[in-house]
Amino acid sequence: MSPKIIEEVYNIINTSDFKHRDRLLGIAARWKDFNFSTIVQDHNFFWEDKEGTVGKAHGTLSTAEEIEFIEVNFK
Repeated sequence: MSPKIIEEVYNIINTSDFKHRDRLLGIAARWKDFNFSTIVQDHNFFWEDKEGTVGKAHGTLSTAEEIEFIEVNFK
């Protein structure tokens, strides 16, 4: 995510009355600081809230895996 998109997401949440607003602000605040250390838990929070059945996160990609993913899917 680009800094601009992260800022937009943060501002939308900040001015909302969303269910779980405080939790969402915490997630967005970490992202603003480029802190993705809890990205698996963040993903699964949304996944569980939407009663997901496929796609639960179990870990993150290594740097090499992430580069390969980007090259395969976005170039």
